[in-house]
Amino acid sequence: MLNHPCMDKDQLISMKSVVSGCLGKHIITPSRLPSLSRPVILLAWGCYLELEFNDLERVRSFISAHGLVAPEGNYTKDGLYTHLQVAKARVPPEKIICAQRARAYI
Repeated sequence: MLNHPCMDKDQLISMKSVVSGCLGKHIITPSRLPSLSRPVILLAWGCYLELEFNDLERVRSFISAHGLVAPEGNYTKDGLYTHLQVAKARVPPEKIICAQRARAYI
């Protein structure tokens, strides 16, 4: 997930909570790629979704539809990267555990 550095902190916290609750392995980082009008970009293998507001159901749907489809999607071994790492994954990385399987996003 890429987020604009000026994104509202409360919205960022709720978005981070959904992403980290759905996927074991993920990257959340500020970036200048998202615009202020669309401050969040979700990225997955071969696709992306720009969001103009915190539509948490759409986030869950995107993750359910596109999470873990990359060639290494179910690769369970933890990587060696630790520079600037805030937290290690807390859930089994091979599982999407969104509370509700969302319908396909539009």
